[in-house]
Amino acid sequence: MESIKKVNKLFAYFYAFFFEEIKSNIFLFLLFLPIYLFNRKEIRRLKKYPKHIRLRKILESLGPTFIKLGQIFSLRVDLLPEKYLEELSKLQDKGPEVEFEYLKKYLGKKIYAFEFIEPTPIGTGSIAQVHKGILKTGEKVAIKFIKPKVEEQIKTDLNILKKFLFFIEKLPFLKRFYKNLDLKKLFEEIKSSLLEEINLENELSYISLFRKSLNSKICRIPKPFWDLSNEKVLVVEFIEGEKITDFVKNSKNDLTQVEDILSKLLKVTFKQLFELGYFHADLHPGNIIITKDKKICLIDFGIIGRVSRKLRLAHGLFAYGVVTKNEEIIFYSLKLAGLITDKTNTEGLKRHILKKLDKYLARPLKRICLRDYIYEEIEAMKKYNVYFPEDLVLLLKTIVQLEGLIRYLYPDFILVSYLKPYVKNIFPKLMLEVFRYKIEEKIFENL
Repeated sequence: MESIKKVNKLFAYFYAFFFEEIKSNIFLFLLFLPIYLFNRKEIRRLKKYPKHIRLRKILESLGPTFIKLGQIFSLRVDLLPEKYLEELSKLQDKGPEVEFEYLKKYLGKKIYAFEFIEPTPIGTGSIAQVHKGILKTGEKVAIKFIKPKVEEQIKTDLNILKKFLFFIEKLPFLKRFYKNLDLKKLFEEIKSSLLEEINLENELSYISLFRKSLNSKICRIPKPFWDLSNEKVLVVEFIEGEKITDFVKNSKNDLTQVEDILSKLLKVTFKQLFELGYFHADLHPGNIIITKDKKICLIDFGIIGRVSRKLRLAHGLFAYGVVTKNEEIIFYSLKLAGLITDKTNTEGLKRHILKKLDKYLARPLKRICLRDYIYEEIEAMKKYNVYFPEDLVLLLKTIVQLEGLIRYLYPDFILVSYLKPYVKNIFPKLMLEVFRYKIEEKIFENL
């Protein structure tokens, strides 16, 4: 019965979103007439909104799986226009509180390792809930657990969504919306991402990885407790501090202190993007804590980006090419990344690169907006048949998100002025790595 209700909702919301297109097609109008008559009140409510806002409200109404779906799409700068991306980034992952007894049940005998667990949650989302606790060793911890029946609900929703996509592929008027996009492949990517998130051992692995590579004088990653965690429960060190937005607000007019924190955040992020090849891909203010000793602490590793060694090197070379206005290095970086194929208009692309570099790098640093540059480039590259891999898109979105956060916190802070010396400093190391990579590639080709 629940599945039937969800299917009806999906069709009603589909009608509401594509109201204008369906209304102008007599065949589709008659096909969807029963759906409209049965859901007319909800459809009339939704169609009053512009399409991008309409989409967000539809996803919120469909529940946890579809909220997560929207959050995933908010990271895909290659698929949706900017206004849709910004609207989907507003999706709030909040949900009703569930009983504390579920956490006790999931912990089982491991509950005896705790001196105390606060019954009232410090955070509750659509998929998980978080409580604060104290171990018998005296260590303060955060305990995250998957809400009951969430896994079953997500699997049911994914099954419905798969069948719904099959229906969408049969409608010719929709092809212009997804063009050459492989819907089946996209569905598998979404499915993999959602199922990975509801297995908390995956997040625990990422926390361990980031702690090993990022813990330093300027960064702190919570200590994971493997012995107390499992697929449904995650136990990590509770970090005392304040959200970065609160820190900046409380710093008032101490701009030196704010600049110091933001420069630390950039160093931590640049290391992930240009050197490690794996990165925290959800850098909203709630996931960045400033500790009492002024360290950057990253939390919530539910969305992680990974790029191959080749893509990481290509990204570093691309950044160097942009800040030094070297179109040959930019073009080579695109080739290294595999973005250029036989179908690519290479001469047109080179002219485009030079034109864009003149447009952006002739400006004062304060007037350069990386977000605008990245969005414009991704849109323009489509004209030259340049293909963007999903991992690279997520990396670019992380840069956009980082710049947006910094502009919000401190509008006069110039991100590019920190990026330029950083990529210049790592350029010799990058070139050495590229050289090694090309030699290894040749060796393995000839085996």
